[in-house]
Amino acid sequence: MDKLRIGLFMDDFFPSSGGIGRSVQVQLAKLTEAGHDVTLFAPNSHFTPPEIGKYVKLPCLRLPGTPSYCCILFANPVLASQMAEQYPLDVIHTQNERGAYYLGAMLSKLMKIPQVHTFHTNFAGAHADNPVGAGVVSVAYLEGLARLLIPALTARKTVKLKRNKLSNEDGTFDRPDFRALARFASHVTECTSPASHIADAIVKASGGVLADRMSVIPNGVSEPFRKVQRRRGRDGITRFISVGRLDPEKRVDAIIDAYIELADDATELVIIGDGSQFSHLKRKAQSVRHGRILFTGPLSNQERIAQEVADADVFVLASWHYDVQPMVLIEAASAGTPIMYCDPRLKTGTSPENALLTNPDVASLARGMAELAADHGRLEKMGKAGRELSESFTPETMAHRYEEVYRRAIERYVPPK
Repeated sequence: MDKLRIGLFMDDFFPSSGGIGRSVQVQLAKLTEAGHDVTLFAPNSHFTPPEIGKYVKLPCLRLPGTPSYCCILFANPVLASQMAEQYPLDVIHTQNERGAYYLGAMLSKLMKIPQVHTFHTNFAGAHADNPVGAGVVSVAYLEGLARLLIPALTARKTVKLKRNKLSNEDGTFDRPDFRALARFASHVTECTSPASHIADAIVKASGGVLADRMSVIPNGVSEPFRKVQRRRGRDGITRFISVGRLDPEKRVDAIIDAYIELADDATELVIIGDGSQFSHLKRKAQSVRHGRILFTGPLSNQERIAQEVADADVFVLASWHYDVQPMVLIEAASAGTPIMYCDPRLKTGTSPENALLTNPDVASLARGMAELAADHGRLEKMGKAGRELSESFTPETMAHRYEEVYRRAIERYVPPK
């Protein structure tokens, strides 16, 4: 079987939701270019048609005004039955633990084909900055509803998970949240994550029994970030930039506080994105007295985002123990933009040569900004190092690794009786 018929399923907005959307966008394009028959199944809300690859817009459940992570594909047996007859597939690849996972599981059961699932989200990491919302997700969904839905709606192709001991390094919610993700993983044929620390945590939560079905596949950088060149001149202003969702767990408020503490008129901060904190962050930015803070709002055009990143002097990411493998880090490295970050677990796209690791508190972030703003020669060297580092994160490599996983899933899949 040379050409595979692949279905990519996601709940988030395509492609404007952020890293997951851009990762799926690259998967769709490169797997299609490799000769496979790939179809994207995504919510009809905030959908932008891809330039490469087939797509199907599906009905979704979403309250008006809510962010992409509150969007859920409408998964029900009637829709799944219609899709099973209409779209012949060899393998299903789901990208979110919401409606996409369940719809993919229903199709897997009806069509007797394997389901591959990618874990992009660190649920446990959201508790520190969004305790109420994350707590509801953990208790009501991961430990409540999902525990009932997973065996009820999937093909029951599960493995029995072993108990694991909680280490001193684990937070209060780490074990139950990763144990819940292990339940999702136990009902699919193969699973992946772009980050080794998430893959390792899920395998650990399973007592080690999921080790043979878990693969780490780093995201690939799309062409606009690999080809972009800086246009903005060296005007003496150090431009910091943040790109991503404006929600508590991303800690953009800490970036703004650090920038205010920096108090340097020869700097500016550009913030790209939208989210639940957009209005709050704009009000906070009004207190800046030195330099300036600019909000662009959400941008869906990759070429525009790539150019904004390339024209900046420092890319700043303040999330801590939340992100999995942020696309923005390897995109910034590929665009030749130095990185400042505070989570030592984020190793993909970062090195001492192209990135400055600080502590997560505001004072440390401000000191990091001051350190980099004072040395433009260092920034140029960091930018070159980032481009060299990013050469290994090609979309072709990512697509090839996924193809290997698909073929392995097809080979080992055992249809339910």
